[in-house]
Amino acid sequence: MSEADSGQSEGNRTLSWIWKARGVGAIGDDNESICLKVTLRIEWCKSRAHASRWAEEVELLQEEMRRVAEFLSWHAAW
Repeated sequence: MSEADSGQSEGNRTLSWIWKARGVGAIGDDNESICLKVTLRIEWCKSRAHASRWAEEVELLQEEMRRVAEFLSWHAAW
């Protein structure tokens, strides 16, 4: 199913309650536990990358706002 069909993209999805449940890593046999740990690690990496992208976006917007304000000040004195 495509992102448009599901109505939810990688940017606005929420982590299911199942990942937040207490003691999730201790359930099941060793293979399931290892698979779950890998899955949780992947989710953590995705979340970290997402947060990093948003932090970069904030920096870019702040610089853009600074430049616009400086340009408008310059233009007002022109």
